[in-house]
Amino acid sequence: AQVQHLIETLVDHESIHVLGAGLKPDCPAHRLVHDLDQRGWRLVPIHPNDAGGAILGRPIRASLEAADPASVVVFFLSPQRTMMALIRMIASVPREDMPLVWLQPGATDEDVLALLEEGGYDAVTETCIVRFIEAHNLHAKVRVTPQPWFHQVLSSTTQCSVWTVHEGTETTDNEGGGEHEWCGD
Repeated sequence: AQVQHLIETLVDHESIHVLGAGLKPDCPAHRLVHDLDQRGWRLVPIHPNDAGGAILGRPIRASLEAADPASVVVFFLSPQRTMMALIRMIASVPREDMPLVWLQPGATDEDVLALLEEGGYDAVTETCIVRFIEAHNLHAKVRVTPQPWFHQVLSSTTQCSVWTVHEGTETTDNEGGGEHEWCGD
């Protein structure tokens, strides 16, 4: 019953938010975007240091709070960072809107597990989401294709905001020569 519930939860949602997905191609969180690219979900990479860049045309957000509301959140963080992100999420998301929390292997410790258990939050631990999706050959019910997205930086020369438009297919760093202010689709 638990596996069937997870399958239904994953295929019924359009987006998967990935905490820790940045521009380093050898990191597992970055690979997730590539591995799940053709399965129909709107993949939302989140990494504070790489915000404004993109992985396969998907803009990297600075934080979960800087992204649209999440229905599935995958954690590729150390247990300490996972705990901090969970506490922020619990404080900012109403209980009825709390997403499915998917903790990749290595993202948990006793304190993280206790927080989730005591709060009664829907969570998956110590199971790789990519392997789970591949093993069950899952695809999103509603396919979302990458869309053009926008990046706003503060120009270091004019102190004005500068916008760029991206086509939704490329991997880019945070170019633009200024401080990242916002990105989104």
